Parts: sequence; structure tokens; C-alpha cells
Amino acid sequence: MIKASLRPGRAAVVPALLAVFLAAALPAAASLRQGTVEFLIGRNRVDEPRFAAVYKNNGPIVGVSLSGNLVLNLNLYLDVKYMSRTGMLTYTKEKSTLSFLPISGGLRYIHPFRYVHPYVGVGTDVYFYYEENPIDTVVNSARGMHLLAGAYVHPLENVPLALNVRIKWTSAKTTEQERTINLGGLEYGLSVAFLF
Repeated sequence: MIKASLRPGRAAVVPALLAVFLAAALPAAASLRQGTVEFLIGRNRVDEPRFAAVYKNNGPIVGVSLSGNLVLNLNLYLDVKYMSRTGMLTYTKEKSTLSFLPISGGLRYIHPFRYVHPYVGVGTDVYFYYEENPIDTVVNSARGMHLLAGAYVHPLENVPLALNVRIKWTSAKTTEQERTINLGGLEYGLSVAFLF
């Protein structure tokens, strides 16, 4: 008998897709106001195997997101996030710390339904990072692109608050000591959105 299992990151895809399909059954409504200010928390899984060897691969990420409507349900967004990891070097077993400051921006399409507003988007990223351990200190950045999907849940039309469920995949590569490193990966999370 074959047993199917989902990794924690992939399990987040199911609720996001379910929200989009449920939204399709609801009658259309006006779009979300002019924009949002959001406070988000989530989990991030870096694709780089060497990252997993030194740091706990799956960890929390926090940040702030701003967005503004353009035309025809198109929306510009800007995310600034922060995450930090502490790990152990593979050979010397000494402490190593890593801090990320990912900045993302892009364009997304939000389809307005009555209580749920699903969206898809694409954008660019700059990952600033700082790594410190007894062997070396590195300050660098990686550039990349991302795909984004999610849905705003806004059940109370007269209250300027919504819950944003989102999932994002990023490819952000840089080179260190002639080796290519991918700092992107799967990110999923929730945010509280203040609508204006």
C-alpha cells in the first residue's frame, strides 16, 4: 500500500486552493477599497541544501506589506520582511547566525467576490542578508522573481479589516566563492489587512 503525505510547506497549498474554489461559487461584489496596510507572519523554507545543513530550514518570517489599486482589479504591492536563523557549522560545530531582509514588489490581479477576494501575482525580489560565524562574516544580496497566490477574507463589509491567506514561491540566486546559492523557496502565511 502506498501512503501519500504532504510536507508542511505543500500542505499550505491545499487551503489556499480551497479558498479560491470556494470564492468562485460566491456572487461578485465590489473590489477591496483603494489599498491595504498589512502585518504578516508566516513560515519560510529556503531551497538551498547547504542552508538546511547549517540552519533549521523551516522558520518564521514577519513583515509589513503595502498595496494600492490601479485599474481593472490590478494591484501594486510592496513587502518588507525579516527572518533570522541560528545554526551550527557542519565541520567545526561552531555557532552561525543568519539574518534576511527580503524586499518584494509586484503586480497582482484580485478578483472580487462577496466575502473572499482571491488573487495571483508576479514580482521581483531583493534579499539582503548578513551571516556571521567564527570563519567569516558575509554581507550580500540576492535578486530574483516570485509567484504569489492567496485570498483576502472580508466577511464584514463595513469593517475595514480583512484576513489575507497567502503562498509565495521565490527564486533568488547569488554567487559566493564561485558557487551559486538559491536563497528563495516556499513561503506561506497570514496577515491582518487594514483597508483604506
